[in-house]
Amino acid sequence: MLGVALCFASLLACWLGARWHHTDLHLGGDLAEIASKRMGFGVLFRRQLHRSRVGREGWLHGERLVVGHDERGPPVRIPVGFRSGCHTLVVGATGSGKTVSETWIASRLIEQGHGGS
Repeated sequence: MLGVALCFASLLACWLGARWHHTDLHLGGDLAEIASKRMGFGVLFRRQLHRSRVGREGWLHGERLVVGHDERGPPVRIPVGFRSGCHTLVVGATGSGKTVSETWIASRLIEQGHGGS
């Protein structure tokens, strides 16, 4: 009986949350902006799959290095290897982390055997 009650409560909470979300989108303004930035189950599930794949296979997939993820999209990858050349351009404002990003990229590539003479 407790299992049925918990299942019903979970479904009710999901329905109420979806209704609340759609109401916020419909009202517009700040509420719609906040609602549009919410991540659903699908986004969280795909993100977790990506993290587990990186944990198993590493940061380098084929000739592309995973450097991050977009809020709602697939992982962000940059080309690496002999065909893509050996230069990387990272653009940003002062203090935005360009040097840290380049250091991270270089470290991951060295770990994977790139950069040797």
